[in-house]
Amino acid sequence: MTGGLLVLHLVLLALGAASQVAQPLIARRAPRAGAEGRAELMALAGQLGQVTRWALAGLIVTGLAMAWAGGHLAAPGPWFLVKIALVGALALVAWGRGLPPLARLGAPRLALLARGLLLAILAVTVLAFR
Repeated sequence: MTGGLLVLHLVLLALGAASQVAQPLIARRAPRAGAEGRAELMALAGQLGQVTRWALAGLIVTGLAMAWAGGHLAAPGPWFLVKIALVGALALVAWGRGLPPLARLGAPRLALLARGLLLAILAVTVLAFR
């Protein structure tokens, strides 16, 4: 069971990371496009944002399922708890970007924060499950 969950988890990670990288690249080109092109590019950037958020939701579900199956939820180690806190922070950035404290940061800073959190999650995952 966990082998299939791991494959799904890694596919979701790749999907979320790819859309997270592509979204700002597309949004950056929108201001230079004509009116019709700008609308299409911004719509595409919004759709990629949705893909990122759905992938993150899937990562949370599959990650918790694998942790439960592996017994990590019964006695979580400190690195696992750090990972959960980082995932919670990433989820807050992904779904709470309209909240005043996050909205004040602006989209470029939020994207940079999300990328930093993702890298931290990957590093802590290695420590949590070695």
